[in-house]
Amino acid sequence: MNDEQQLWRDVQKFMNQFPGFITVAKKIGQIGDLESWQAAEQRKLDAITQEIEKQRQAIKIERDAVNVEVERKLQESEDRLKEHHGRMQAEQESVSTASNAIIQEARSKAHKIVDEAKAKAKEITDGVAMTESRKTELEQQIADLMDAMLAVKNEHEATVGALAATKNQHAEFIKQIIGTGG
Repeated sequence: MNDEQQLWRDVQKFMNQFPGFITVAKKIGQIGDLESWQAAEQRKLDAITQEIEKQRQAIKIERDAVNVEVERKLQESEDRLKEHHGRMQAEQESVSTASNAIIQEARSKAHKIVDEAKAKAKEITDGVAMTESRKTELEQQIADLMDAMLAVKNEHEATVGALAATKNQHAEFIKQIIGTGG
């Protein structure tokens, strides 16, 4: 075998080992000289870079606009929450004032009843000459007064219980409004 045949076999062997080489070689032939290809690729890269920069600017502008809108909505929400909290505070103070008035009235009635009961008891102890029937009648009046005092005391406890329930409901309502409740 001569040198030319050996060269041809070596070339075929090389081409079989690297089947994509022909495609690359054709591409290199189509590209032309390396400098013009690099310049063209650089222009493409510059155009892509400019487009990316434009997109980046557009995204930044859009993000800034969204951030401003989010900040505005957050401020509005905070303002509404403060306003609602103020209303709830005023309502709580109103409920507290009303319950304090009810409690004070109940205490006043209780003191009046107790004072009346003490006065009746003093009359009983002062009236030594009282007959047994009068004594029984006075004991019944005292029992009635004690029942009335117990009723006022029960009313007072119910009022205090209702106030506590109202305060608990108010606290749960506030928790639900601000998102910390269950």
